[in-house]
Amino acid sequence: MGAHEHEEIVIIGAGIAGLGVAMALRRAGIGGFTIIERSGGLGGVWHANDYPGMVTDRPSMNYQFSFARNPDWTAIFPARDEVLAYLHHCAESYRLRSALRLRTEVTGVRRDERDDCWRLELDGGKSTVTTRYVIDARGSCGPPRIPAFADPAAFRGETVHTRDWSRDRDVTGQRVAVIGTGPAAVQLIPELAGTAARLYVFQRSPIWVLPKPTHIVPMWWRTALVRVPGMGVMLFRVVAALLALLSAGFRHRSAVVLGPIATALGRAYLWSRVRDRELRRALTPAEPMGRRRPTLSNRYHRCFTRPEVELVTTAIDRLGPAGVRTIDGRLREIDLLVLATGFEPATGEPGSGSPRPGYFTLAGPSSWGGSRHETVETEAQFIVGALTARTAGAATVTSTGTRVGR
Repeated sequence: MGAHEHEEIVIIGAGIAGLGVAMALRRAGIGGFTIIERSGGLGGVWHANDYPGMVTDRPSMNYQFSFARNPDWTAIFPARDEVLAYLHHCAESYRLRSALRLRTEVTGVRRDERDDCWRLELDGGKSTVTTRYVIDARGSCGPPRIPAFADPAAFRGETVHTRDWSRDRDVTGQRVAVIGTGPAAVQLIPELAGTAARLYVFQRSPIWVLPKPTHIVPMWWRTALVRVPGMGVMLFRVVAALLALLSAGFRHRSAVVLGPIATALGRAYLWSRVRDRELRRALTPAEPMGRRRPTLSNRYHRCFTRPEVELVTTAIDRLGPAGVRTIDGRLREIDLLVLATGFEPATGEPGSGSPRPGYFTLAGPSSWGGSRHETVETEAQFIVGALTARTAGAATVTSTGTRVGR
């Protein structure tokens, strides 16, 4: 792209959603698209994040596209590098490399009614691209969420968000504080415990944690997935159906039954890992399971029984030069502050109150229950149908609630 160019279709984002819709376009024989990605590589969160312990929270058989199944997953819950390798394989298989424009950020989108197109401002106005169709696949995650108290200028140590963690970082002998107890923190904290000299975990609200199957997928099973006709398809459908059923169960009337059962299981698991009554109480969420998405770990709860790990439930007052001070006046001196605080909502989409002809938004792979990738496939199916219909001369396109065919 130069200072101003035109593309028939622009996909914003090269994460799972963006790659999924690009693969769907290739499968439908639709070309003439460009994928604009602000980072230096494809993969979305799997490229951006590289903190220790990062793994999927969905089974590998379910963490893939139905038309690009991988029989070679080595673990039930694969780690970051294996997921990223799968996404790179998808990009290679569907010839998406040539369509990628990396290190380019869409900083503005506006409708040009006169020329019947969309104008995308790139990198703060350095260049512009016009397009007939925009497929916004940036997902729901925007920039890292930074708490108001976490002013790096006020702290003489180092502050790092989980997204900016570098693989070569070594916390051996350091005093470390982790802010947050969400899924990323649950994966990261066990990796820091036992390495850091002192680890403080500042918790605003606890999270339900269930055991995680960590079995390695044996070679004979991977061979069977390739050689036994229909086995991979059947397994994909079974896992997707079970996850969809479980998710729906917490959203509908059956939650009256499922909620207390799941909560009891969560309490029993916590009791098996932590015997100290006060510590167990601090780690027990007030709300029943299902109100907030639980996470999986075999090591998280037990970390807090280690002598060098402290769970802090007192609210934070401020970050000072030496460390974190809580509202009770106590100062915990640290060398490294880790922010496992998630992300702000994504912005940049044109106003939803005005007509948006030719503008499609993908909600992202984490939007609904069941298969994460199934959501992307369903949305991509509608987009392909809409583009095909418009090419054939249709004035408008209406969704009929179709689903992805298997």
